[in-house]
Amino acid sequence: MERMDERIAEEGVLHRVAEGAEQENYLKTLRALLKDDSLSEEQKLKEMERPMWELIRLLQGKSFTTAKGLEYCYGVKGNEIFVSRKSKSITRSTVKLSLKSLIALREQGRDVEGPKMLGTFGASYLYPVFDYMGLLRE
Repeated sequence: MERMDERIAEEGVLHRVAEGAEQENYLKTLRALLKDDSLSEEQKLKEMERPMWELIRLLQGKSFTTAKGLEYCYGVKGNEIFVSRKSKSITRSTVKLSLKSLIALREQGRDVEGPKMLGTFGASYLYPVFDYMGLLRE
């Protein structure tokens, strides 16, 4: 029985390591695409949409803090994000709109200095996630 418990614990550790490596790969992909000057804004959006959503899915349950200092976490169900502090969901299409705003601002050489700059519903919750991903600043 003790050996079985050790194996289960080891599998859990291996799963977390694999998940961490997967997160890191998505982060590298997103950052590289954002910096790729050979791509148009539309191409960047198209190429970044899927890895962005996969990374958001992988980060569910992680604690984040809004710009106003409020802690929250989120879960993903289908194409919706459910934030612990909110009764409404943030849809995948809203994430795409926020990503589009982020790309446009960065293409102009501007940093995204607050959630209002994203200009979408739920931006106060998406902003810290994008910040964690390292996408808001040069």
